[in-house]
Amino acid sequence: MREVTYSQRLFAGVWFAVAGAIPTTIAFLFVGEWMEIGRDNFGSEFSSLFTYLFYLLLPILAAGVSGCTFGAMLMKPNFIPSSPRAVWQGIMVGLLFYILFAFALSIGYTILFAIGGSTRNPIDNFLGMLGIASVGAVMFGWLVLLVGGLAGWVLFRIRISQNGLGYCQVVRYRGLRD
Repeated sequence: MREVTYSQRLFAGVWFAVAGAIPTTIAFLFVGEWMEIGRDNFGSEFSSLFTYLFYLLLPILAAGVSGCTFGAMLMKPNFIPSSPRAVWQGIMVGLLFYILFAFALSIGYTILFAIGGSTRNPIDNFLGMLGIASVGAVMFGWLVLLVGGLAGWVLFRIRISQNGLGYCQVVRYRGLRD
């Protein structure tokens, strides 16, 4: 069985990073000013940069990493044989993306609050941010999973068309059912 090439991993990573930008941007615009948690501690310029970094770039990076690792399997011939499995794989990429983002956000906030002179226990900061990420999962998790599943399905279709076989030919050739 042929392994996934680096260019396919890169393509899947960029594909899921772009897909991850959709729920990230919607969440960022929906929540808006509320996300500027660090304004009182760090000053407005730093807080704005911090907000953009942690709530826009970090999730997109996490989506790209998830796409490079688990999303690249969609490019592997015979590994994901059908559209429902591709959707499921995309949902798993979305789930990994959100878990990576939640932990990276919690660690980042814990470090920044420690640098900013917070007197709270770092574990309390970490768990508090995980709690906030959990609320975000309830508010936007459905969108992350929906976009992940759709991105997985489209990437699966791209792989089929790259192999030079149309959908009907793949079904007849490999005996697959969709």
